[in-house]
Amino acid sequence: ILMMLVRARAVGSRAHTLTAAAFSSSCGWVPAPSYDGVNVFGDASVENDVLITCEHGGEALPVGYAWGPNDEDRLVGTHWFVDVGAKECTADLAAELRCPAVCAQYSRLLLDLNRPLASPTLIRTDADGPIEMNKDITSEEAVKRLQDHYVPYHHTVGQIAESVRPRLLVSMHTFTGSYEGGPARQLEVGVLNSVGDG
Repeated sequence: ILMMLVRARAVGSRAHTLTAAAFSSSCGWVPAPSYDGVNVFGDASVENDVLITCEHGGEALPVGYAWGPNDEDRLVGTHWFVDVGAKECTADLAAELRCPAVCAQYSRLLLDLNRPLASPTLIRTDADGPIEMNKDITSEEAVKRLQDHYVPYHHTVGQIAESVRPRLLVSMHTFTGSYEGGPARQLEVGVLNSVGDG
């Protein structure tokens, strides 16, 4: 059974504030004119009540990055590596609702697009064992990943949100039957929601 977490945020007005433009300009980073780290489903050029995002749907690594031998054997294809089924659910839901969706192309282990900048799991170094690709990451490399991937992804979402002006933002995720050895989860579908302009 595919277990799915849909994180929904109702937006009080169509003047949607989800944009990385202010963030990127404040730190002096200017995203590239086109960013290949996203898949966009549906028509993102017209107004729509719903916009779906999928930050953990990617399985690839960008050019210049490679898994360590143990990473590939141990992590690729697992929930640490990708929210299994989230990209497909996102595409299906976008088609059903006839709304646009933005899905990340790259693995969450490169950089977690669903984390705030101060999060200790923004770039994970451990996932039930060390992540070889990230174990010796420098601050310069962390900043490079932010500049090359975090800012462009959120800038893309922000541009689409400004065009679509949604009333509802849905962030699609899937989850495991238990988390890091914790108790079994007793639900198949979860919805976290907040209402407001923030």
